[in-house]
Amino acid sequence: MRISELAGFQVMVTCDQNLKYQQNLKNRELALVVLGTNKLSILKEQPERIVSAVDGAAAGSYQFIEYRIAAEKKTSGLRPIKGLPGKDRRLRAV
Repeated sequence: MRISELAGFQVMVTCDQNLKYQQNLKNRELALVVLGTNKLSILKEQPERIVSAVDGAAAGSYQFIEYRIAAEKKTSGLRPIKGLPGKDRRLRAV
C-alpha cells in the first residue's frame, strides 16, 4: 500500500475483505474501497456503486460496498431414475 501511495495513487479498490486486519490502516493517505464480492457478474450489474465510492473517497478513508448475493441451491448431485415406482427408484449420479 505504501508503494501505491508513493506512486501517487489516491484510491485502492479491492475484494480483499481481510485487508483491514492484515495492514495497518492508520496514517495512510490511500483511500480503500472494499467490494463485498469478487463475482464479476454481480459487480457488472451495479458499476455505479463502485464509481460513487471512488468519487467520494477521502484520503485515508475506508468504504465497504456490500452486495446481496442469492444463496446457491445445493444439491446432492443425485436424481431419481424416472419411470420407476416408489422403492424401486434408485438414485443415479447427474
